[in-house]
Amino acid sequence: ACDSCKSRKRRCSGELPCSACRTNGSHCTYLASYTRGRLVQPLPSAHHDTSSPALHTPIPRQQFAPPLAFEPVAQHNGVESNARTSRAASPEAGSTNLGQYLGPTSPYTFLRRAWKRFERDGAKLLSASAAQDDLGQSDSVFSYGDRQAPHVEPEDHFRLPDVATTSLLLAQYFDLAMPTYRFLHKPTIAQWLATYHQVEAGVQGATLLPIRQAVVLLVLASARLINADESQHIFGPDDTSRKESERFFNAAQARMTIETGKPRLESIQARLAKCLFLLHTSRPNRAWYEFGTTIQLIMALGLHRASNIPTNQQDHIARECRKRCLWAASTLDTYLSVILGRPALLHLEDIDQTMPDPVEDEDLTAQGIVQDHAPRDSVIKASILHAEITRIVKKAVHEHHSVERKRSQQKLETAAKLNADTAAWHASLPVVLSGAIHPSSLIPIFRRQITVLQLAHCHAQMMINRPALLLDSSHTALKESQINTCLSAAKSTLDSTLAAGFSKHTFQSFWYTQFVSFNALTVIYIWLIQRKHGRLPASITTSGPFHEDELLRLAETVQKDLMEASQGNAPSLRYSIVLEELQQEVQR
Repeated sequence: ACDSCKSRKRRCSGELPCSACRTNGSHCTYLASYTRGRLVQPLPSAHHDTSSPALHTPIPRQQFAPPLAFEPVAQHNGVESNARTSRAASPEAGSTNLGQYLGPTSPYTFLRRAWKRFERDGAKLLSASAAQDDLGQSDSVFSYGDRQAPHVEPEDHFRLPDVATTSLLLAQYFDLAMPTYRFLHKPTIAQWLATYHQVEAGVQGATLLPIRQAVVLLVLASARLINADESQHIFGPDDTSRKESERFFNAAQARMTIETGKPRLESIQARLAKCLFLLHTSRPNRAWYEFGTTIQLIMALGLHRASNIPTNQQDHIARECRKRCLWAASTLDTYLSVILGRPALLHLEDIDQTMPDPVEDEDLTAQGIVQDHAPRDSVIKASILHAEITRIVKKAVHEHHSVERKRSQQKLETAAKLNADTAAWHASLPVVLSGAIHPSSLIPIFRRQITVLQLAHCHAQMMINRPALLLDSSHTALKESQINTCLSAAKSTLDSTLAAGFSKHTFQSFWYTQFVSFNALTVIYIWLIQRKHGRLPASITTSGPFHEDELLRLAETVQKDLMEASQGNAPSLRYSIVLEELQQEVQR
């Protein structure tokens, strides 16, 4: 029996499509596992249109890979079928990529849903997973599916480069490498770096805990991945910079493994820096496993709870760094959840910690805030804003992962509420980060922050409204509004990458920009395909504000650089195969 007949316990003709699905106009599938004796293949329906040869040939059941815990498109009385909801909650072995679960927030899962909507074999679209052929079976279980690290000879006695080099890397880290993940206090890290040099020079009385050495080394490792010219224009890492950054990383790893005693704030700072480095070097799986330990340490030290200790009795640097770490982790948690399609590890209902104060590192001392200058724009503010927008995304992710069945109208209404939250967030942006000032008039850190926040805003809008592209609903006005918002965000993403001067060389440096751009390209291509197949409300296709030729040209321009930049990524982060197939479907 087909999935639809099986879920309703009705007689099925066993054809593809079966007589019941053909009568109801439903999409007929044989996806459920078969456990009752010898497997019998579905026969082609004698009544099916001969123009669909793919459905005329008996297809082995194993070719129908179980879906990736998708959000069902077919509706019956406004509620998704019980059988599909059950499979979404308990994915079968085929609901994986590179042997790992991909949940409903993964872009590949969204594309699988779209491909099923196009009545194509979903396994073809996700042929990017075939890239696992070049994976080493000897890789650690925690690194399987990641990009191979550059080979670096082990060093028994690692030493820092000269002071001039490390000082330059330190400045590069805070000015370029981490525009919104500002969980470290720059003067403190500078002091630790100076002490580290003294320790290596054998200065009497100079000591630095191994975990603090690890933090310093991870800062240097992350900064070394960035190649910049005198004008601070960024270029992607080359083989030399990758190997040198890996040397710093390996040295940091060695020091983290010998950490003893109770957990410290530095234990969390080091692991957050490590997770970000792993993402920058296309090792998302190892980053995710490491991040799990980081979250446990955050909970163990209570960073997720607001402190009730009087302010005048606290070390102000430690207090602010605790808050910065928590919300940087929350931001990273959201993106790891979306990229890998797995539930978030941090839950907003467990957190009552306040946001960091928008105070500059130079003004923050252990005794309090010291301001001996006129008020100025805050570099920390962007970190706070980034955390706030990802809180909204986290709510959308929670909706996608929920096993509770909801009607189409409920989904559209939830998206409308999240859209209102996103609009309120955007209205709160300070002038310096709103885009009102031409980027050329700003210092490099603000230029980078504007780009990150613009991408974060667009990603939130796409994440919230993307399901409307595939959702069957009679509520045309609300669906149309959300599709337009999603498409506008996708176009703005591509416009932002071009305006920021991203090329294939720049793309290599930023995993986040690659990911958001990939999402934008898939949204545009799926919109074009849905439009071509007549699956969108008539008002969208006849009077929409978007021009097909303009979108195609824009997408192709960005896609070219993105495809070249992501060739060396981990298999799950190589976007070329998926984008090429979507592009071919648009042009078919």
